[in-house]
This record gives sequence, C-alpha cells and structure tokens, in this order.
Amino acid sequence: MNDENEQLAAVRKTQGNSVTAELEAVSLNPPKPKREYKDRLFKAIFGRDTEESKRWRLDLYNALNNTNYTDPDALSLTTIENVIYITMKNDISFLIGSQMNLYEQQSSFNPNMPLRGLMYFAQLYQMNLSEREEDLFGSRLVKIPTPSFVVFYNGDRKLPDVSKLRLSDAFEPMGSAEGFEWTAASLAGSQ
Repeated sequence: MNDENEQLAAVRKTQGNSVTAELEAVSLNPPKPKREYKDRLFKAIFGRDTEESKRWRLDLYNALNNTNYTDPDALSLTTIENVIYITMKNDISFLIGSQMNLYEQQSSFNPNMPLRGLMYFAQLYQMNLSEREEDLFGSRLVKIPTPSFVVFYNGDRKLPDVSKLRLSDAFEPMGSAEGFEWTAASLAGSQ
C-alpha cells in the first residue's frame, strides 16, 4: 500500500492533481481481480438449493459423467459450509446414487488440490456416516459412496484441458507409499 501511495504521489507531483494523474497511477498498479468472485459465481450457479441450480448441477453431472439422469432431486447437496470450529468449506458436493461428488472451482493453479480433496472427503464421509448412524468399530464392513473429485480451473496459466493431480506427488520421499493414491481430475477452461 505504501508503494502505491508513493507512486501516486510521484505521478501527482509531475502531472498535477488531475484525473489523468489518477488514471496513470492506477495503470502503474492495475487492480487484481478478486478470485472470490469467480468462486461465488460458481457456487451461485451450481451450489444453491434452488430448482434452477439443481437442474444446472444435474446437467453438469450428466455432461461430466456421460449419463442422462433426469430427476434433479436425485442429487443430494452435501456441501461443507463454514461451521463454527470447522475451518474447511468446499465449493459444491453432492451425492447421487452411491457416488460422492466434489466440484471445486479454482482461478489459481493449486497442486495441493488432492490433499485438500482428501481432507474435504474425510469431513464429507464423517457427516455421511453420522447421518446413517454407521458403526466403524463393529465387525461389519461399512460401505461408503465412491468419491469423484473434479477441479475446474479457469486461471491465466496454460494447463492441459484434462489432467490428473496426484496426492502421491506430495509424499516424502517420493514413491514411499506404493499402493495408495488419491487424485483430482483437473479440467481447464479456455483461457
């Protein structure tokens, strides 16, 4: 902020206190777009519990999975919101049949999305098992919905249209956990 004020003062000193000086000062430090706006728009379109949002969410699910579900109420919203003592929240998550879907929109590339997804899914599974009153300490295998994690990227960095982000890339040392993998499908929009 001090640098911006100093640059503005320098432009004013040489150009006078005019609108032109203000515009030149702004061009020295163009405002950065707020990524929360894109995130909020994604949530507003697909994450609300309205009839219109349900239809759009179903259309998005069908497009991604090559399915043709027709009942928007078949998708049960499970999005984690900012709850007291919980610092995590996700963009959109929902159950359809036996599949737990998590959709995240990112305007900045983040290689930590698989780790974030693992943490989100742990919370989602905990909520799901609690609702179903399942006992994890019994002798019966508790079935859980199959996870599907998709990251929609629409930032400035050029990325492949489709790629896999892997949790194992973060393991130290590399390759130390053979047989365990967690992925996020990353879909890049046109830049």
